[in-house]
Amino acid sequence: MKKGSKVVRPRPIQWLARVPGLKKPVLGVYDTWLRFSYRRLWNWHNREAARAFASHPPSLNPVQQRLLADLREKGFAHVSFMELFEDARYWHQLNELVENWLSTDAVKEGERHYREIGYKDAHFKEYLVRWYGREVDGKLIPWDSPWLQLALYPKVLDLANSYFGMYTRMYHVDVWDTIAVKHDGPLIGGQKWHRDPADIKLLKCFLYFTDVDEASGAMQYVPYSRPGEKYGSLWPQDPPFDGARPPGKEFPIYIPPCDWVTASFPKGTLVLADTAAFHRGGRAETRNRVLATWAYSSQASRWPRAFRVDPATVPVGLPDKVRWALSLQGVKVPSRSAA
Repeated sequence: MKKGSKVVRPRPIQWLARVPGLKKPVLGVYDTWLRFSYRRLWNWHNREAARAFASHPPSLNPVQQRLLADLREKGFAHVSFMELFEDARYWHQLNELVENWLSTDAVKEGERHYREIGYKDAHFKEYLVRWYGREVDGKLIPWDSPWLQLALYPKVLDLANSYFGMYTRMYHVDVWDTIAVKHDGPLIGGQKWHRDPADIKLLKCFLYFTDVDEASGAMQYVPYSRPGEKYGSLWPQDPPFDGARPPGKEFPIYIPPCDWVTASFPKGTLVLADTAAFHRGGRAETRNRVLATWAYSSQASRWPRAFRVDPATVPVGLPDKVRWALSLQGVKVPSRSAA
């Protein structure tokens, strides 16, 4: 990825950059200042979100408290869907949606193409079939999307906000079908060790709809590799523009495999990870890995949101935490009932 290519810049900067001859110097000066100030002003930019959260902190149940403790200690946690949500009908509804999606012609064709020829020219994440299509900034999803509602579910959103200590910003949601192919080509995309670029503190969630182990592409994670921790100084991020991709041969020298965690868990497991730390998705070789995934950042993040929700379709009377999550706190919603 070209440095800074996905970062959202203020409109005045965008306008100046359109003036002939000014693009390079304007973006150069602005991006240099942003790199210098991002970490230093991170708390200041998040002050209102932190203040709003502190005025109405959630009451976490014992399961949420355990997950929060694990996240704070090592940046990684997991729990069964039933233990957290305590709703078998909700799980069956989501699972049925996924099973119906996997049986569609579009998914079957995507799998067939990748297995037959697609993997030969793949260079990023072509091994994924996505519910909402390829990652295009600002894709429109309906308010009643079951995956959006899952990410906004109070037991999940309260946990995310408590981890950040502020009302978070949701910037990604999707369902992934990782296609299993056994081949000797190079690792690509997220299969390589990396830090995500979206923010200096992140929370990604992965809800498994298949049993996941190394043969089906289980994620590997390095606890204590967030900024300020044991491995935090190795190959740091370049916020807010880039994450980090350490040399593959050097990585196990500096971070031994005994300090890696592999997210091998059964169907129905929710995995949570701060992906500002080192992680990678494994390569699925014998079985597909199917999961729902969504992510939160701080309000300071300059990374574009990968989806849009039309305010005209949003119901009135949303809790503040949801309005913050979708950046609707300053948006007037039409006075009507839910869409």
